[in-house]
Amino acid sequence: MGRILAAHREAKTLEVIDLKTGRPLKAIEVGHAQGVAVDSKNNKYFFGNESENSVVVVDSKTLLKIAEVKVDGPVDAIAFDEKNGMLYAAEDDGDHLWVIDTEKAKLVGVVSIPGVPEVLSFDPETDKIYLNIKNKNTLVRIDPSTNKVDAVWPTLPATSPHGLAIDKKRGRVYSAGGNGKLVAIDLKTGKVISAVDILPGVDQIAYDTEKENIYGACKGFISITKVTDDGLQEVGRIGTPKGAHTLAVDPASHDVWVSFADNLHSYVQKFKFEGH
Repeated sequence: MGRILAAHREAKTLEVIDLKTGRPLKAIEVGHAQGVAVDSKNNKYFFGNESENSVVVVDSKTLLKIAEVKVDGPVDAIAFDEKNGMLYAAEDDGDHLWVIDTEKAKLVGVVSIPGVPEVLSFDPETDKIYLNIKNKNTLVRIDPSTNKVDAVWPTLPATSPHGLAIDKKRGRVYSAGGNGKLVAIDLKTGKVISAVDILPGVDQIAYDTEKENIYGACKGFISITKVTDDGLQEVGRIGTPKGAHTLAVDPASHDVWVSFADNLHSYVQKFKFEGH
């Protein structure tokens, strides 16, 4: 739909921004929003509400809040399984994921996990969910058919794994460690097949599947890594405002957007990377 969805936590809103005009379309009251997921087929946006212990559902056409599902703890990262229609929501600094039926807007299950969750993502090719466990330096694989962890893989040399991105073309998952290491893990074997230096302090990453670049938000810099058939290659870095720790790639224009704030205002900013 040509939009940026920015979780404006302290304002307790979701900011919807039109990419064509660069103007905000609407600020939707959703609570202390953390984590964003999209169901394009059914025109829904999902957001974790940390303070209210819930997941909020917004109609992507009307931009109106249409449902809220209560859970028993604060919600951080979330991921939508487009095959079974379930939303998986991580307990912030907890030990489980909540499973929500998005059609019924109802909590239907819990997935126990072996450590503190960070980012998670659903891969339709393998029909699995992949989740970084930041205090154990591991990546876990979850089977949506059983809602159980069926594999645990080390991310070393990446420690405190935060950002995560799936490469459907090559059958890999990329996991970024806070210690300044980015690893490529084979989705069939669970083995680290390549590791490269990035800047330390990374939070989120985004993968441009066409340009085959991984961008990482690293405490005042965007770290750029090239994906190849052989593995990963360090490209370089570019400075950003220090508060930028989340980012997204526009698959149409290949622009990279970051969000950040100063003492008075909040912003999103566009970056273009020519020649990569």
